[in-house]
Amino acid sequence: MRQSMRTLLSKASALHVVTVIGALALIVIILWIDISTGFWQEIVILSGLAAGLVTFCSRRYLLVDFTSAALKNVGRQSPTWP
Repeated sequence: MRQSMRTLLSKASALHVVTVIGALALIVIILWIDISTGFWQEIVILSGLAAGLVTFCSRRYLLVDFTSAALKNVGRQSPTWP
């Protein structure tokens, strides 16, 4: 039973790491294209879409995961009475 739980946790952790790395790589690629070329300066709609994608990825994969992990630990300690 413990082995299967460890396997599930390790798979979930690996998937999370791969997802975060993929999101960060996508952000780096978008920024590289934006800085090195004038491609998005000419096409304003793509620039807005790219900015929205960067915002979505950063909120979803960085901010939400940190806050959900913090909220899971809020009620774990039982109160101590004097």
